[in-house]
Amino acid sequence: MEQIDRDKVVCRLRNEPLIEHEFSLPMLADSLWASKGRALFYGTGLCNTHCLTVGVPFDTLAMVLVAQKLRLMLGLSEIIHHIADTHALCNFPQEKEDVSKKAEEVEATMKIVISRLGLRDFVVLRSSSFDASSGYATLMSSTNGGDGEYSQRELTDMLWYQKNHNVVLKLGWASQGFDFDERWYDNRFVSCFGRIMSFAYTKSGRSFSRKAVPYIATTEDDRIFLRPGERVQAKFDHASKHIKKNVISGAVNYFASICRLYDSLKLGEPLSRGSVPQKVQQIIDRIFE
Repeated sequence: MEQIDRDKVVCRLRNEPLIEHEFSLPMLADSLWASKGRALFYGTGLCNTHCLTVGVPFDTLAMVLVAQKLRLMLGLSEIIHHIADTHALCNFPQEKEDVSKKAEEVEATMKIVISRLGLRDFVVLRSSSFDASSGYATLMSSTNGGDGEYSQRELTDMLWYQKNHNVVLKLGWASQGFDFDERWYDNRFVSCFGRIMSFAYTKSGRSFSRKAVPYIATTEDDRIFLRPGERVQAKFDHASKHIKKNVISGAVNYFASICRLYDSLKLGEPLSRGSVPQKVQQIIDRIFE
């Protein structure tokens, strides 16, 4: 099989502001460099331990766009956006209807994003579409490490995609500013099954005041969302009234990196000149116009 230019890929990973290259590079297995034609997946949860997400943050685009960049660099054939809906029931077993509605909302939003940005070979799958199968149950029995059902499902998902969708790379997010991020699951997977898959990480998402999980938002005012009618400048203006300028600048830099990667991938007409909030608004409007 044709080998990928490892040095070139590593250089591009180091130079992409949205990628945590210090965490990613040690997690790239040797098999990745002969991975043309294989697949990548990344997962988005619906909740933290306290509540369901209130919407789909704009930050989710960081994972979408980085996944597309990796697909092009590595010659991958498919990207799978995995929605962990069954997992949410581990935290909220009595809220099955609310979890289902939230999963439908995320799935519908991501399908619009993928369609409007012209992203080919993207697939959106919910856990619930396959995790009741006997094949999944068999794999799940091999991941029972005593860390609870949520963790067990995370590891089983990796095995499922590796065995059933030819996945060679999982994209997650990581940050030194968090006590817990996706590296915990990935390191556990490697310790259990070896280096049969590679892992790469985007930077964490951003509220206006702090780092955040890219795909989970617990309040409305401090995040920008992927949805029609989102008023980006108004949210920046509101945040500037009670958050220090140097703190908000961290969010501005993060969103600027998303806009820069969007333009570099040539997913449509280049964004017009303007402020970062104006460019973010352009992307949202193009998706939902």
